[in-house]
Amino acid sequence: MNKKLLFSILIVIVAVLLILTFAEKDERLNAYEIEELRTQYPIYGDINKVNPLIEIGVVKTTLKELSQRADTFVYGEITEEVPVYSVYSYAKFYGYKLRVFKDAHRKIAQGEEIIIIANTEFKDYNPSLSVGMKVVVPVAENKSQQGKYNFDVCMYYVTEDGFVLSAFDEKEMLDKEYSGIKIEKFLNEIKKYPL
Repeated sequence: MNKKLLFSILIVIVAVLLILTFAEKDERLNAYEIEELRTQYPIYGDINKVNPLIEIGVVKTTLKELSQRADTFVYGEITEEVPVYSVYSYAKFYGYKLRVFKDAHRKIAQGEEIIIIANTEFKDYNPSLSVGMKVVVPVAENKSQQGKYNFDVCMYYVTEDGFVLSAFDEKEMLDKEYSGIKIEKFLNEIKKYPL
């Protein structure tokens, strides 16, 4: 009888260990936790902050469509702010140097530093980033400015705890909300959509 009891206890312990080992923990921030973080990770994309001569509209899109517009999505850390500079004497750009931790589609090597840029006309529309911030950003190689990548408002901040928070209004601009999930889960979502 003692052997049966010990065997049963052993089976239960092994089953619990297997469940704990292989169960995927779906860790996600709730709406209150996300709202609390919005002071540190604000939403951008207010079309009223764009030059009125530039026509811009908000069109609901999908992560798949964002993937198709970009060359890749990179997860990295802002290491430097790039000063405003001019191209062709009429277009002004600003940007950031970004150290790449991961590239969802393996186009940019881990540890490489890239420069992400945007036209200054969108400086108040796009997220304001600072050195040390971690982000996931869709980038497209700028064909006229070698070694630089364009970015826009459709990026995600990565919190100190490894959760992603959109830098734009997901409810208005995206068909699904990813804010509050872990970075690894988000990168796996992006990988579902090959370029």
